[in-house]
Amino acid sequence: MFGHIHFISWMLTLVLFVVVLLLRDAGQKRIRKIVHMIARLLYFFIIVSGVIMLFRAETFTAMYMLKALVGVWIISMIEMILVRLEKGRRVRILWGQFAVALVLVLYIGYVAL
Repeated sequence: MFGHIHFISWMLTLVLFVVVLLLRDAGQKRIRKIVHMIARLLYFFIIVSGVIMLFRAETFTAMYMLKALVGVWIISMIEMILVRLEKGRRVRILWGQFAVALVLVLYIGYVAL
């Protein structure tokens, strides 16, 4: 059950991340803030469901812990990209980190585990 909540929360977060980016280009500030706050609520569901799944795992290996840390890294990159874009700061390095972390978590999840 927590696996479904976790997966759906991740997918919704990534979709809302793209929506916030598109709303930024459209100039919809109020709606963008609402969608960003919903994404922040989903971060909570991701972290809580991930921690529950981590402690329910039959074998607690370093790869599970690494995947959890990379997941937190992705969430922090999403948040930092959105906030820094709002403030008009550069985000090029953050996009690179986001891409590396996303590829790494997908690799760990689908190949290594």
